[in-house]
Amino acid sequence: MTTIAQIEDSIRALPASGFMELMDWMEHRHVEVLREQGGEPPELEAAMIKALDGPWHVWNDELKDRIRQNWKDKAAKVA
Repeated sequence: MTTIAQIEDSIRALPASGFMELMDWMEHRHVEVLREQGGEPPELEAAMIKALDGPWHVWNDELKDRIRQNWKDKAAKVA
C-alpha cells in the first residue's frame, strides 16, 4: 500500500508539465465526484472555510469572493 509520504514524494518529483497535468486531472475528477454526489457535503464546505481562517491567509472579502466564485464555477460544471 502506498503511503501519503510516498505520494507526496512522487508529486514533488514531477516536472512542471507533469504537475500541471496532475492538477488538471484532479480538477476533472473533483467535478466528477461533485456530479456523482450532487455537490460538496455541507460539513466539508464548512471545514474548508474554517481551514482558510488562519495566519497563512488574509481572510477578507476579496478572498471570500474568489472562493465563492470558484465554487460557483465548479457547480456550473456539475449542473
